[in-house]
Amino acid sequence: MGKSGLRLVLTGQGFEPTDSTHGRKVEVFETQEILRPDGAKEIREILLWDLAGQPGYRLIHQLSLTEVAVALVVYDSRSETDPFAGVRYWSKALLQAARAQRSDLTYSIKKFLVAGRIDRGRVGVTRGRIEALTHELHFHQCFETSARDGTNISELRGAIKSAIDWISLPRISSTDLFEEIKSFLMEHKQQRFLLTSEPDLYKLFLSRSGYEDSETLLGQFATCITLVEARGLIRRLSFGSLVLLQPELLDAYASAIVNSAKDEPDGLGSINEADVRACRFRISTDERIGDRNQEQLLLIATIEDLIRHEITLREPPDLVFPAQITRTKPDLTDAPGRTTVFRFEGAISNIIAVQVS
Repeated sequence: MGKSGLRLVLTGQGFEPTDSTHGRKVEVFETQEILRPDGAKEIREILLWDLAGQPGYRLIHQLSLTEVAVALVVYDSRSETDPFAGVRYWSKALLQAARAQRSDLTYSIKKFLVAGRIDRGRVGVTRGRIEALTHELHFHQCFETSARDGTNISELRGAIKSAIDWISLPRISSTDLFEEIKSFLMEHKQQRFLLTSEPDLYKLFLSRSGYEDSETLLGQFATCITLVEARGLIRRLSFGSLVLLQPELLDAYASAIVNSAKDEPDGLGSINEADVRACRFRISTDERIGDRNQEQLLLIATIEDLIRHEITLREPPDLVFPAQITRTKPDLTDAPGRTTVFRFEGAISNIIAVQVS
């Protein structure tokens, strides 16, 4: 639907035909230096993440929807079946991500509905239907774009920049300090360090850098980790103040767990949680961690992430993945003597998954 081509032109690159995105690609959208009222210079950076939309990838990429300021949901305006099928999915995923964000983040996600490749023909859905969807799913604006001929690209770029609430975003007071901490973290990442705690990282940085310990420096160190995490280079885990320096491993384990649930013989999209914690599921040997203690911590973190983002439901003794249910639903007929009708709103597939499990 032109999403990757849109990424290229939004980041200032020339248009070229692209294949479907299978991984996640992170590029710099804009870096800007401004002068603050107190005379200090501030560098603001916007990163654009291009996430795969295929069903096999989008489940896991929901784990990347943390600390999002602006989301572009691109849809196939020429689809003759349901052009908005993916739109509803990602709108829900963004809502779940907003609920899962840490409590110290005060900004809300701005959502833009974007039609791509309109150079192939005008949008095939009515304006009224688009406006109804925009209102229903609380999109802030909608755009019709073409990466090939540049239609509405500058307008979309401007909307992205103006939608970001810089005042509420985390910041550090020294770019030199940020560069030092980032270099320190990248050195550990390149040395294939896997898991460590944030306090241990901080102590090691103090011993190597010569800085003296202080509450201010500790806060700046934590903010630097947040900013490096936003680049997708490291990942904070949800417990134990642990930092994962190889975040691509979390994607690998999460994908393997989801695929194992999908292959469950009864088609219920579930997998035994004890089997997951013991890594008794199929995963490529070259993606597994050699240290079993660290692997167990990573598996616990993966489970917690999947639950926190409502990708899986914990129904002891199993983890249930509603999106991976393959059992065919029988045709329902009106039961004789029906007296009560229940109506549900929200994640209906989650309700069904819990009932059948």
